[in-house]
Amino acid sequence: MDCHSSTVPVPWITDIHAPDFSVNYLARTLNLELLPEGIRNILIRCGGIKTPSVARSEKELAVRLGKMAKEKSDIYKARLEKVLKDQVKFDSKRTEPIEVAKIDRKVLLVKNSKTRYQIGHMSKLGALA
Repeated sequence: MDCHSSTVPVPWITDIHAPDFSVNYLARTLNLELLPEGIRNILIRCGGIKTPSVARSEKELAVRLGKMAKEKSDIYKARLEKVLKDQVKFDSKRTEPIEVAKIDRKVLLVKNSKTRYQIGHMSKLGALA
């Protein structure tokens, strides 16, 4: 794992990184606090997962781009079009929800499981060892 991926920001996905980093640190802190009591906290990091929200978000962005006022369009349109184009590429690599469910089940059935698991495209991005 690249140790820099956890500290180098990736533009245009702040809404994903902020809660992702928060949950990561929360899980690590809970392990520090609870593991001495024998309580394991398990974090399953998911990359892109195929859900209906993806198509809704892409459709909404396309509609907003079409309605954007000229003064905003001059500033943001090219950037947002790039985000939309990159998102379409990313979508082809999303993980099926059933694969995530299989990992969840596996983790619950493993005796002495690890405290962190990863599944899906780009699930290691932002992960800390």
